[in-house]
Amino acid sequence: MLRAQQECQHRNTKATFFLVREDGTEARDTICVPYREFHSASHFLAVMTEAYGLPNFEDSALQLQEMSGNPIRRLRYAVVRPKWAKVSFQIRAGRDADWRALQNILEVAWAASSRGDLAKTYFKIEVTLKVE
Repeated sequence: MLRAQQECQHRNTKATFFLVREDGTEARDTICVPYREFHSASHFLAVMTEAYGLPNFEDSALQLQEMSGNPIRRLRYAVVRPKWAKVSFQIRAGRDADWRALQNILEVAWAASSRGDLAKTYFKIEVTLKVE
């Protein structure tokens, strides 16, 4: 039974995508990032900002740039909304409970899809990066 669950979850992770954009940038395209395992909220945010082309919010080079008087755009948090759910999540660096809440809703949806209770071929998750 466990093997069947693992195969089902693996199949669903291949059909799960993050659609990443920056808040307030209508002209820029949304970036599609395939699902992968994230070990923390900070890891998730680092991957999403890198995929979108924003500087890493933990990068020490940013401090040097800021000290030289160049304005820095920093990630404050991300709003994450599974397209099939009527709920959104705020993912903040260092707040792993944020990421676990999102992961739980994903696992429930994958299980429902496997049982045939949720008619989904692809799982799309909108990610809006909030920068300052």
